[in-house]
Amino acid sequence: MVVNSVQTITDVPQSVSGSKSISKDDFLKILVTQLKYQNPLDPLKPDELLVQLAQLTEVEKLQNLENLLEEMKGLLKGQDVSGWANLIGKKVMCDDTVLSKGDEVSLTPVVDFDQIILAVSDVNDGNIKTITFEKGDTLVYRHEDDNDVKISVAALKNGKLVECGMNVFRTVRGLVSDNGKMYFVFSNGQKYSTESIKEIRE
Repeated sequence: MVVNSVQTITDVPQSVSGSKSISKDDFLKILVTQLKYQNPLDPLKPDELLVQLAQLTEVEKLQNLENLLEEMKGLLKGQDVSGWANLIGKKVMCDDTVLSKGDEVSLTPVVDFDQIILAVSDVNDGNIKTITFEKGDTLVYRHEDDNDVKISVAALKNGKLVECGMNVFRTVRGLVSDNGKMYFVFSNGQKYSTESIKEIRE
């Protein structure tokens, strides 16, 4: 950038002289100041002006890139992404009643029981099938169908309902960051906060 005038330029922004980098606004102010104080007998040529405007565009692009990198750094701040990524393909326990292919549910009777009945409802067509577990059975159901299902459980003792819980384990298929938080993504695209995970299985 060449300025032929011997006048002292006093209105260049302070941030330019005191900073290692300038913003696009500072760059534009310098350009305007140069045009204001240019030699009338030897004005800035159009091609030189275009070059400087192109430089302004580059400054803006670099600043936008810097802003994007800062935003990404903010999103990942405090998140051990590589650690979370190691959980892809594993099962995590979450408060849910939906199962996708490969997900599991562990039934947890609170008191003695004769039977546990798991109702499995297809989310697409509403068809319901029931799976009965007798005392001594392994109280785990693994969903192998392609369609997602909703599940509910009931336990019986002497023909009467007794309390029974369940722990749902869903398979992690991916990770996504949203508003500074990390989420697991399940097979059906559903997101679940990593902060809410209670247990991890292979």
